[in-house]
Amino acid sequence: STLHGNIYYHLGLAYYLKHDYQKAYDAYLKCRASGKLPDNIVSSTHWLYMIQRRIGNVKLAKEMLEPIQSNMDVIENQSYYDLCKVYKEISPIDSLLQAGTGSPSNDAVSYGVANWYFYNDKEKAKKIMQDLVESTAWSSFGYIAAESDLLHYFQ
Repeated sequence: STLHGNIYYHLGLAYYLKHDYQKAYDAYLKCRASGKLPDNIVSSTHWLYMIQRRIGNVKLAKEMLEPIQSNMDVIENQSYYDLCKVYKEISPIDSLLQAGTGSPSNDAVSYGVANWYFYNDKEKAKKIMQDLVESTAWSSFGYIAAESDLLHYFQ
């Protein structure tokens, strides 16, 4: 990743946590455009997909997955890659259900799974998010996103 890409990544995350999905989407598009390496592609694509699903645009969400392939050489962002493969139906959701919580990588996977259930089974999504915020990794993006969603959607 690059400093430029990281700025857009974290800007997008800040907007996502505020549920300002249009600004988050714009930032993640710029993040994805900032570099062609697989790690950048999978991390930005993960958020782009989730944003479009959150706003109900299933068609555009699927279009966001076009760069995801089953044989990408991902070095750092394996959790985002695994999630993108689930979103693209390369892998089943069951392959990620045992991720657990308590580390940034596991929390990213757990939040992605919770978010997948958010479109398919809100009660299961809520349970996974509640489990996330009971973990010790309060500074992980998955924890923070789950906390934000619980306050925004489930109060």
